[in-house]
Amino acid sequence: MSKDEISVKNVRLPEPPDEPAANDCCGSGCIPCVFDIYDDELKKWKLQCQKLSEGGFDAMDGLGEENALSTSEYRQFPLQSIKPVTGNTNIYKFGLPKGKVIKLSVGQHIVLR
Repeated sequence: MSKDEISVKNVRLPEPPDEPAANDCCGSGCIPCVFDIYDDELKKWKLQCQKLSEGGFDAMDGLGEENALSTSEYRQFPLQSIKPVTGNTNIYKFGLPKGKVIKLSVGQHIVLR
């Protein structure tokens, strides 16, 4: 069993999402705010745990394809190509691990470093 899961009554459950620190919010009214994202992830986690306790799917199977992005940590992706568009604009293409997708809604953004 990995550190990312816990066991209750012989049922494997994922750990709850990490709650953001008070200073994780920039205070600029972003939609969604890091606290909105946390609330959504907490609701999904509770639903997943409820389904498991009722004999539903295995939490390790997930709810479809797994999101390659994380709201609590930076992740590395291989840079596959850079396509110049204008003098100061490029399109960067990154590779994703097999079975992972990028799940972003309209208005969401990512941070690269």
